[in-house]
Amino acid sequence: MKFKNVAVISLAIMLFGIFGITFGSTVHASHDAEEKSDLRISDSAKLSLVDQDEKFFKIKINYQLNKKSPVMIIKTPNIENIDFEDLNTKFGGNNVKLNKDKGMITLNLKYFTDVDGTGELNLRTLNFNDTTIMVMNASQVTLAQETFHKEVEPGENIDTDDEDESENATEYDPDDERNPDSGWKNDSKNELMVTAGKQSVDNNGNKITPVIYFGDFKYAKKGISIHESVGSFLIEGRKNNITAANYAVIKSPRGTDWWKSSHNTIWTTSYGDGDTSSALNPERGSQRTFVTTDLYNEMSPSDDPLRPKLVGPDYEKNHDFPNLGMNEKTARIYTRDNPKTGLKDQRIAFQQEFGQYKIRISITQSFDENNMVITKIKYRNVGKLDVSRFTGFSFKSLHLMRNFQMVDKGDVFKLRSLGNNQGAYATSEDFEGRYEMYLNKGKDAPFAWGGGSQRMAVSSTDSEKEFPWARPSQAVAEDNSRKYEVFPLLHNYNVFKDLNDLGYKTRNPNAGVEFTKEEMKHHGVAMHTKNRLLKVGQSVNMSYTTNFFLADKEDPTVHLYERGTQTNPQVVQTNANTYKLTGKWYDYNDRIIKLYYSIDSEDKKNPKFIQEYQQTNDEMKRGTSHRWGHQVPVKSLSPGQHVIRVWGINRNDRVSEVESTVIQISEKSTSKPQITLTSPNSNTSEDKPMNPIVGAFDFKDTWSDADSKSVGIKYKIDDEETKVLFSKLKNDPETDKVHQWEMDDFDLRKFNDTNPHKISFIITDDTDQSSETTFYFKREKGAFQLIHPEKIDFGLNKLSPHKDKTTQPSLRGDLKIHDYRGESKIPLKIVVTVNDFIKSGKNQSPTKLKACYYWDNTLMTSGKSFQIGDGIHGDSDVWLKTTDLSEEFEKKFAMKVHHKDNSDGKYKSLWTWSATDSI
Repeated sequence: MKFKNVAVISLAIMLFGIFGITFGSTVHASHDAEEKSDLRISDSAKLSLVDQDEKFFKIKINYQLNKKSPVMIIKTPNIENIDFEDLNTKFGGNNVKLNKDKGMITLNLKYFTDVDGTGELNLRTLNFNDTTIMVMNASQVTLAQETFHKEVEPGENIDTDDEDESENATEYDPDDERNPDSGWKNDSKNELMVTAGKQSVDNNGNKITPVIYFGDFKYAKKGISIHESVGSFLIEGRKNNITAANYAVIKSPRGTDWWKSSHNTIWTTSYGDGDTSSALNPERGSQRTFVTTDLYNEMSPSDDPLRPKLVGPDYEKNHDFPNLGMNEKTARIYTRDNPKTGLKDQRIAFQQEFGQYKIRISITQSFDENNMVITKIKYRNVGKLDVSRFTGFSFKSLHLMRNFQMVDKGDVFKLRSLGNNQGAYATSEDFEGRYEMYLNKGKDAPFAWGGGSQRMAVSSTDSEKEFPWARPSQAVAEDNSRKYEVFPLLHNYNVFKDLNDLGYKTRNPNAGVEFTKEEMKHHGVAMHTKNRLLKVGQSVNMSYTTNFFLADKEDPTVHLYERGTQTNPQVVQTNANTYKLTGKWYDYNDRIIKLYYSIDSEDKKNPKFIQEYQQTNDEMKRGTSHRWGHQVPVKSLSPGQHVIRVWGINRNDRVSEVESTVIQISEKSTSKPQITLTSPNSNTSEDKPMNPIVGAFDFKDTWSDADSKSVGIKYKIDDEETKVLFSKLKNDPETDKVHQWEMDDFDLRKFNDTNPHKISFIITDDTDQSSETTFYFKREKGAFQLIHPEKIDFGLNKLSPHKDKTTQPSLRGDLKIHDYRGESKIPLKIVVTVNDFIKSGKNQSPTKLKACYYWDNTLMTSGKSFQIGDGIHGDSDVWLKTTDLSEEFEKKFAMKVHHKDNSDGKYKSLWTWSATDSI
């Protein structure tokens, strides 16, 4: 019996179950630190959707309440959606009390509960609007919580009271998370998460894992819900600021796992991130990193239109307009598998509202092909009124943290230039990491950005003289052009004079040079979009890229600013004599470095010398970046692609990693227009098509024409109708210049087959001369992939002294099979090994939970493999067949906990999943 991809998932799943046992009196079980300590473990509830009729939801609540006082409280921020009269009819007016202001319905279930305190009731809504239900006991302890959404058929418009922009939309956005075809998915539990980029290994065998998450790292790793994050206000602000787009680097010792190891070292950059020890700490939950708009200025206009007022997303002081900072009901988290990298993307979406003004904000974090993180913020007008002067803001706290503690005595550092007008970086002598922000990259780069301008997410601007706007003071800028507001205790300042002030964007100091000479700490980076009219349905984007990595402090480091690849080369014009290489270098171990390069050779024996560079001892200790540049002769190079490699050597003979770039020497243009294609592959043919392993392509390369003033480019897929890509591209024949073209994010999802396909690009000039290039692709059959849940939870359970308890799991994440095998005579089997649940703690020996396990009413043996469901057969008509087993597992798997010989506590179990198509 040969296994094929026996265990795509080698990481075992940790299952958490909390079992409270009572013997005639209440016993309190330990719970998570942030929960109330007086939780009645004799009370429990479960919410489930029974049906969605043509006009409303029907929701079932199974409950276990104190039999002496069976009182249930139903709390919801959507009280207007609940059919209160239906409850009155079922339970009688004396047993139902409504507090509309607090969104609470109290039910006395004395006459509707079994003798052991169990029961069931049905709750109806009045509509299909998103509805969040919390079930609480008499002590207002939450027993269950669920958000119910209308199930949308493909192609059906989504239209709710909170999200009513469909009718007004003037821009179609295929990436809109509410579009069923976008690939974005919202789990009904709406829980935060931590997801990883590509892992690497350092010289000592430690695993280095970059991760992304929203809000606080510990809350995200724990998987607390969006509602728990934003639904309650503590001393200052919400429990967790979900608008904080955070990025961390984790080092795990050799042989351990980043998710589970207790010996990890974690580097972060947001102040308050990971500090969840006390609700009294106003900085907890990354409060100084947030995204907002100036919608507040519509309610309370500033005297100066160029210095609008704004509030943070945690602002809730104006009870007449509580949604100015965030409408909590609209907050969601979405995920998708990135079609280019296969890694997990995350997105937070919410709305800011004032009357008929509504702005929907989405914040997306994605790893790119180089393991850097792209943060994209979209502001869309989803209200019923145009916003005449709109600006979107983002504020990034910047503190150098190791294991959630500040490094280097209060984290004194200054923002330094990346060089080449790319952005800024932060590091310090005692901080192992380097945090780089690329803020001038692409068409969606911030209109203005700069250091400073930091406040809490709960903050508000009460006048145009406050955050984030500068005001006169004694601190004068380096160029003496304006003065900044100074906070002597923080040595911080507001960077922008007004909306037209670009901040640091137009400053271009050399690599490693400070952006300001003032004696101030840079506690963060502020950025905003260009002020503009934002009509109903329109949107504006702002994006930046961050690179957070552990610096190599043993060898010198050399970087290239322009890095071409085979599929995306740096284009060199036909008549060019030289190609300019530029980059930066730093070295923590020596003051002097020599740089070298080679062309089309991996051999370092006969390199070409660039230059010797020097730095001071202080710059060496700080790891300060320095700019370098060199003109490389290319006139003798033949048309086509060439590889230039660069490296550095210091006086200790320590050699840097080799950096390389691919350049493409262009062919001379002709009177007939020419179009070429390098991305995603330049060497496909009908006989040798490319096998795509991603979900989207970026097509790009060059075009030229020697004598026409304009050209047009069209494309054709297989035998479909020809479509226009560019109707008119201008050309200057006198320059003999080669131009670049691209078509981004070509969606491959509709090609779910193993048939050959082609896409042709046709260029036509203004004399109707044409040429074309064709890309061929064909998906190949493959193996299969097992996707496992991140967490399986059996919840909090009460055992009576005389009766066993049967409980069913709740999955966080999917249980899926991606099957690429095509037609297969051998069914694919999903196998799980269930091990015993164990309770352990300090100064106590491990205790096994007395329980047994069932699949579809068939007894399973602990410690032995058991097949889940029927075998899955391949499908010859499709390339990818996806089978989702999540719902079936939740319904058919059960654990029966014995009432004898069990004690209360938290139990854990290690399960192993595998898949096989062997006989």
